[in-house]
Amino acid sequence: MGPGFGAEDANLVRLTELPSGAPVAVVVRQLTEHVQGDIDLITRLKDAGVVPNARVTVETNPGGGVTIVIPGHENVTLPHEMAHAVKVEKV
Repeated sequence: MGPGFGAEDANLVRLTELPSGAPVAVVVRQLTEHVQGDIDLITRLKDAGVVPNARVTVETNPGGGVTIVIPGHENVTLPHEMAHAVKVEKV
């Protein structure tokens, strides 16, 4: 572990930590084991282009879920417990 170790992680936020009410542009950085363990969900995310380093727009829903919007792909809505497991970096 040298200088800067973990510095990249300092910029990461969970989808559930983003402000609600307006679309937010982010880069997907990490899909945690919780998401990876749900084969159906991970397949939907990959089909929609939601993979690490993908730039997407997210909108937080009033119920705590999050909708991921990627032009040219079908929107993906995640319930709060799954959105919590996706880490992103604001752009």
